[in-house]
Amino acid sequence: MEKYYSIGGNQVKVIFNDGLVGIVNDMALKQAVDMQPEESVDLLVVWIKEDYLLEKGEPLVITDNSFVVEIWGHVYVDYFLLKYKTLLRVILAFGLYARFCKSCEVIDCGERGKDPNRRLWDALAPYRKAIAKWKFQ
Repeated sequence: MEKYYSIGGNQVKVIFNDGLVGIVNDMALKQAVDMQPEESVDLLVVWIKEDYLLEKGEPLVITDNSFVVEIWGHVYVDYFLLKYKTLLRVILAFGLYARFCKSCEVIDCGERGKDPNRRLWDALAPYRKAIAKWKFQ
């Protein structure tokens, strides 16, 4: 299932799978996050989890803080990859730069067992408030 969520006039696309959702990291998501990073992503997470429960009949087992931090992480890494493209292509040689760019196109947020990076995002979740204060512009 695919669904679009309107956040601040931006249409954010989400793809639903079993134990996993894919959030398209395009200009719509970037603008929504840029306008109000906490409020927009909190709202998106709530809507996704509600619709996942309705669609699948069971909850998406990702904590809200882990989910939010994962979205921010991908959006901000993508921002830096594009901003410092020339330098990062040298540092991240042998196709690593392209791999990171590709992994930022769709943010795959999944439960443990479906998302190999879930432990990373769970470990960063307690620092959500500190991360929210960072400015990326």
